[in-house]
This record gives sequence, C-alpha cells and structure tokens, in this order.
Amino acid sequence: MKPARHFGYEHRANGTVVITRGCRMVGVVRGDAQVLRFLDDMAEGHPQEVLARWVIHPAAGNGGHLTTTPGRSARPRATPDDPA
Repeated sequence: MKPARHFGYEHRANGTVVITRGCRMVGVVRGDAQVLRFLDDMAEGHPQEVLARWVIHPAAGNGGHLTTTPGRSARPRATPDDPA
C-alpha cells in the first residue's frame, strides 16, 4: 500500500503561501487579503480539508486567489463537437 500524500503549506517571507501535496508544490496563495483569509481558514477548520478546498476550488466558498503551478495549467477540454 502506498503511503498517504498529505497536504502541507509554507508561509514564506515574501508573504505568499505555498501549498504542497506529497512534497510537490500544487498552488500558491498571493496577496495580503487572500493570505490572511487562508490563514484564518486554517485556524478555524480541519487543515487537510482547508488545504484541499483551496487547491481544488480556490474560488468556491473562500474567495481566495490561488495561482496554480505549471503542472496544473488549464488544458483545453474536448467538446461534443470536437472529438479531439
């Protein structure tokens, strides 16, 4: 069985918060207001659930601004008219 890949975060000196999963960067929270909101969420909620919410749905329910890493860049989706 593979070990669980837990989320983690690091609040850096430049004010950003880097979110990791399994030692890989999965997102960055930037901006003073968004970082404060993220840290408040971390203080009030279950850390793994909060981190997952900020990574998976950055705009849903928390209003935060998350910059995803290049590995998670938006990819074009196939539509019914475009089978590719």
